[in-house]
Amino acid sequence: MADSYAVGNGGYLGLTGLEARPKAKAAALKALELDDSLAEARTTLADTYLYYEWDFVKADQEFRRAIAANPNYPTAHQWYSECLYITGRYDEAIAEAKRAQELDPLSPIISESVADALFYARKYDDAIEHSEKTLQMDANLPAAHWDLADAYVQKKMYPEAAAEWQKALTLSGDSTLAASLGEAYRASGFQGFLRTWTDYDSKKDPLAGGVHPYEVARLFALMGRKDEAVGWLQKAFAARAGGMVRLKCDPVFDSLRSDPGIQAVVRKMNFPK
Repeated sequence: MADSYAVGNGGYLGLTGLEARPKAKAAALKALELDDSLAEARTTLADTYLYYEWDFVKADQEFRRAIAANPNYPTAHQWYSECLYITGRYDEAIAEAKRAQELDPLSPIISESVADALFYARKYDDAIEHSEKTLQMDANLPAAHWDLADAYVQKKMYPEAAAEWQKALTLSGDSTLAASLGEAYRASGFQGFLRTWTDYDSKKDPLAGGVHPYEVARLFALMGRKDEAVGWLQKAFAARAGGMVRLKCDPVFDSLRSDPGIQAVVRKMNFPK
């Protein structure tokens, strides 16, 4: 139950993070009451500390306790990798993701976690290569297409990025938006693509679960529209959007890091020094 709530906010269960994450924590704590040696429950508890409570110290401690309880539990290494790159420990993050893959080499989503770690470490060519390998395992994995698009953007390979985003949206059940974005790209290039996407998403209520406000902020950042990016980051903060934990490590915001509005939001997150 804890795992279902932890990964099921958004499209899977139709719940927002504000609704799902407390349920994940409660179920994990109940599991630990029944058996405090469960690495799985500790891993999920750590995940709620990381993505909902934004307590990076507790998350790190709990992930390490989970791995100590069962060093062969691949998800503990996979999710700990996320905690590590979020806090700027990129080499360790890559190592943990690769350890997870060693333990479960047939899992596409664990394979993609290696690409994630490489992306946040700014190793874009390696991230692209690993996402392509993941797609050989499962061509219909949306996460691999999302991550490919992100890496292509950083390489300024905009046609490829647009194509991968369209594939990800189609596989995620939003083929209508994907088609509209394709038309926008053909009519007015990458800026038109991004503008159409932000126009579509910015009409939704970020607290109602119909939009991912952190992702909208990323789109505005890619367009160079700092005020809108900051505004949507503030909405993401209010919604306790899970993506906010990536703010400090996300290369999309690298060009805006000196902006006072971005700095103010970063300070609110209380990232470790």
